Amino acid sequence: MAKSSGYPDVDFFNIVAPEVSKGKALRALASHLGISLDEVIAIGDGPNDISLLDSVGLAIAMGDADDELKVIADYITLDVDHNGLAVAINKFLL
Repeated sequence: MAKSSGYPDVDFFNIVAPEVSKGKALRALASHLGISLDEVIAIGDGPNDISLLDSVGLAIAMGDADDELKVIADYITLDVDHNGLAVAINKFLL
């Protein structure tokens, strides 16, 4: 069971085949587009984002992300309620 920072009172289940992950999908997309993963930024908030953040050059965790995600993040932004995504975009992309 997983939580979402956007819906803290709702429980989510992620049911996927064992070989499926956000990280594998991103690696396939980057390869298809000819983009180095070192040039990719990813932002996540839950355990299903671990493979995604492990794959990129700059891994960002939301401020209200699970602790296991924060440990692997290069940067921790503010939480959802304080516009963490916008803060990260302003800091790293604009």
